[in-house]
Parts: sequence; C-alpha cells; structure tokens
Amino acid sequence: MYYFDYEALKVTINSSGMKQKAIAAKAGMKENHLCLILQGKRKCEAGEYVSLCNALTVEPVMFMKEVKQDENWRKGIS
Repeated sequence: MYYFDYEALKVTINSSGMKQKAIAAKAGMKENHLCLILQGKRKCEAGEYVSLCNALTVEPVMFMKEVKQDENWRKGIS
C-alpha cells in the first residue's frame, strides 16, 4: 500500500524556487486547491497529482511512499 507524501511535495516546491501560484497555474489548478493539498486538508486527485509532477518536472513516483505492513496486519490479527 502507498500513501501521498505531502511533506516531500512541500520540500520540492520550496526548493524549486517557484511560487505556489506559478506551480498551480502551470499544473492547471487553483492556487487555493494546491494550498489545501499541501496542508493535507484536501485530497489530491490523480489528474492533479500528475499535473503537479509535470509542473515540477519530477517523476510521479517521487511523492509516493510505501507503507510497511507486517504479516499480522495483512491477516487481520491485532
């Protein structure tokens, strides 16, 4: 299972030297939507995710992190 690493996206945006407004425009999304995504208050839809990666010129796997699960979790044992 994977999850979207909002913190890694924030770091990449900050290190890019671009303003959030410019990145949102380049990705074809509203600036407030990007802001909410970065705060974890709004889900990032698949199309938005790919557009953000393209705007930042990074591979889509960059912000996906694998959740490590033990065998008991998969079997439903607490």
